[in-house]
Amino acid sequence: MSGEFLDQIIQLEPSEIVVGVTINNIRETWDDASIRSLADSIYSVGLQHPITVMEIEDEAGDVVLELVSGARRLRAIQHILTAIDATWNGGSVPAMQYVGDIDTARFVNAKENIDRENLNDCDIAHWIFDQVEDGVTQSELSRELGRSDQWTSARKTFWVRASDKLKDLVRSGEISFSAAAELARKLEKEDQDKYIKQHKAKYDKTISLQDAETSDDPNRTAKPSKKERTKLMERAMGLADQGSQSAQGAAVALRWVEGLQTYDEVVMLLDEAAVEITNTLTSKATAVALEDKEGGE
Repeated sequence: MSGEFLDQIIQLEPSEIVVGVTINNIRETWDDASIRSLADSIYSVGLQHPITVMEIEDEAGDVVLELVSGARRLRAIQHILTAIDATWNGGSVPAMQYVGDIDTARFVNAKENIDRENLNDCDIAHWIFDQVEDGVTQSELSRELGRSDQWTSARKTFWVRASDKLKDLVRSGEISFSAAAELARKLEKEDQDKYIKQHKAKYDKTISLQDAETSDDPNRTAKPSKKERTKLMERAMGLADQGSQSAQGAAVALRWVEGLQTYDEVVMLLDEAAVEITNTLTSKATAVALEDKEGGE
């Protein structure tokens, strides 16, 4: 894959730019308020980065300029020219021309969106899945996008396993991608939809990552946060210092969870507890025997 950008900035009429002929934008969802905000920014301080176009042949065989990257900027400029000021920049769109193959152009589009824009993870996941279906390896995708293999694999797996309902929640921002990916990993699509419905009815709150981690086991409690664990440990240590044995046990357990107590140390404490219990039972048995003997006399 190879390509380059020509240095010269060209000015294009909006009608000269075609979209989606050979390059489908990685972004599938658009926020009109965000576009208007970007338009206001461009109108006030200027366009920081021109859009990118490349020459292609359309179905009629004519050479046209297709948008490679900058779909949000193009929409914002169109908003400026139609709703704010038709004379802005002489009514034209600043652009750079890309010269290269289509496959590389698709990566240019994807990488710019991922790096610069607040792109929805669901759109990224869909795009990655499509590239894999077209024969691009996950390793190649990771390399071209500048991301780890784990990052790429997580999004491809999510798109395959997630239900349509779960994908919609990610698109709308009603659930984080990390929580949605965990839910998709643990539950089948039908069970995902059931869990989403039941969680909404029972709690009426967003599904958190902790919720998703326990979604496949209703009896399993979510792991407490670091702040909660620290608070519990401080309380347990305080009560243990006052002589509470049960609090001392809780403190040991919390210290182990935090990596402050080794496995061998916990085993040693349990062995000591077992000896204490044995000695206590022996003492009680001896006391009972003595009472019986004295009573017999």
